[in-house]
Amino acid sequence: MMISETQNEQFEPQADSFPSEEEQLTQADAIAKQHNRICAKAALAVSAGAAGLTALLSAFPATRAAFVPVPLKYAERLTFGMVRGIGWKMLFLAAAALLITAIVLRRIYEKRIENETALHTVPGTDTEANREAFRKAANYRRSSFMTWFVALLLTLFCIPCFIPHPEINPLGVLFLAVPILLICRHIQGLENNPFPETPAASAYARIGRINTLLTFFAAVAAVVCGIVILAGFWNRIWANRNRIALNATAKDVHTAIASWWNDSVEQGNMPAPLPQDTGNLRGDDTDPDSLTQKIWPYFTDITKIRYYRVICNESGSVTEVLISLNPITDISVPDQAEQSELLSSVFTCDLAVGSAKAYELYPPRF
Repeated sequence: MMISETQNEQFEPQADSFPSEEEQLTQADAIAKQHNRICAKAALAVSAGAAGLTALLSAFPATRAAFVPVPLKYAERLTFGMVRGIGWKMLFLAAAALLITAIVLRRIYEKRIENETALHTVPGTDTEANREAFRKAANYRRSSFMTWFVALLLTLFCIPCFIPHPEINPLGVLFLAVPILLICRHIQGLENNPFPETPAASAYARIGRINTLLTFFAAVAAVVCGIVILAGFWNRIWANRNRIALNATAKDVHTAIASWWNDSVEQGNMPAPLPQDTGNLRGDDTDPDSLTQKIWPYFTDITKIRYYRVICNESGSVTEVLISLNPITDISVPDQAEQSELLSSVFTCDLAVGSAKAYELYPPRF
């Protein structure tokens, strides 16, 4: 039986049933712009929150001591190192918040794009097939972050295996092949799961760019935090040696003062007695009458010392010399365990105080 012309037309797609290309692009543009605005606002909010928390926690000695951390007596005076010590922790939190925000927003707008039938409707293709291809491609790309993250961890794990010992070098090479194969397989998977040529793919690409940017900033922050942690490990290893060197430098200043005094007396130039407490002196003081300039010929490295303080007894003999990168407020012999703890952090090492008396009380053991 012949099918009538009217019945045949029912099976042919009508031009009016498809949204125009301009309508599709307008809709895709609107979704992408809305997503990007929310991402920008979220990034600004997270950044402002991290900066605000850093300022708030830096404002009070108790919170400074808790977050840096240092003994409370060292946190009474705010230093740039303390601000940085708090700031890097807030940077880590901000990076985590940005990463979570990017993942959540991307997933929300993926679903929105997936549910917009008009963005998958292209003449000559099956809409549901386009939607399924879009879903499959988006799902696979969502795994990209985890793939790269695991590959990075595996690579870092392999680094110790490349210590120049012949018995473990082959093992390191074998382990290094794992992240390389993982990345190669993932790249091949991206090629095997392409997006269909639809407006939905265009919208996804636009939201993907700003998500990639947020993820990049989060990754940079994570790398910075990792460098800080590694620097902390390095400082902790060398903390005791740096403490001894700091005390030795204070002892050198003490020796220079004694040498200058003795030479002046021998030459008949009796110097004025030093006060029992000189207060904080500067190692870069250029005044010819300053103690710094008088002892400079005996210890030229005095210019590398930012602050030093000389303590004398009633007879005028020097009993203690203290040195630090910050003004010295406590003239008692510094606790050596505390000094090692301060020197073990890149953010508190500038608070450490070297002591000539500590060098005498706790001579270095080599």
